[in-house]
Amino acid sequence: AGPTWQDYLARSLALPADHPRRVRIYLTEQTASEAERKSVQRAAHREYLALQGITHDGIVRAEQYSDELLPGPAVVFQHGKDWQRLDHFMAARHGELALETRLEMIRQLAEALDHAHRRHLYHRALAPRAIYVELDGRYPRLKIADWQVAARPHGTATSTTLTTSAGPEAGTIFRHVERSAAPYLAPEFQTAQAAALLDVFGLGALSYLILTGEQPAASREQLAARLNKDGALVPSSVADSVSRPMDDLVREATQVHPADRTESIR
Repeated sequence: AGPTWQDYLARSLALPADHPRRVRIYLTEQTASEAERKSVQRAAHREYLALQGITHDGIVRAEQYSDELLPGPAVVFQHGKDWQRLDHFMAARHGELALETRLEMIRQLAEALDHAHRRHLYHRALAPRAIYVELDGRYPRLKIADWQVAARPHGTATSTTLTTSAGPEAGTIFRHVERSAAPYLAPEFQTAQAAALLDVFGLGALSYLILTGEQPAASREQLAARLNKDGALVPSSVADSVSRPMDDLVREATQVHPADRTESIR
């Protein structure tokens, strides 16, 4: 469950051999005001519409949207039988992962994000909760989910639905993000105009987890303290196996000031 939604694993009674699906139900009935209900409905619309026309093995597909459930709108997603969240996967498997495998995991995320960015779609809230891992034999394949706070720049085909944080939800967008994501979000998350740089920071923070097996911080406050002290995330400070080039990769992506970061996912 998240702050405004609940996820369920679903199976078709008519097709018992088919893959399961993940159904996300947005809980409009639990909100206190009409404005909050509309914000939740926009998040549901945003997550479904954001993924239309996006086809990539590293991005979870949204297959269906429904307004038929009493609690609120629902989105049906592709889901694999044995998929794991990235945080759970790293907790269980980090010690078994070769360096080349960890670097390939980072590369997969970068390629999926680059595909989205080239289609003017920005995730903005990358965190382990938003990444699923599928094992191909013993080899991990990563897939990005949770696009409920995604953004497209104005002027695209869906700009009336998918806006940047300068739009009507600028002060409330954070309420649709699960709490465990907080240590992975860029410092300027709630005020940023440059959505691409939010994803650069998020990819750097996820790379920190993949390389070290540890999250960048325990809370948003601890992340702010670490960035104020070091200016960026430095994985070699907690893992001796991290080389200088890997350190530079993460450090340049997670600079506290957006203008100092790696300029794009590509």
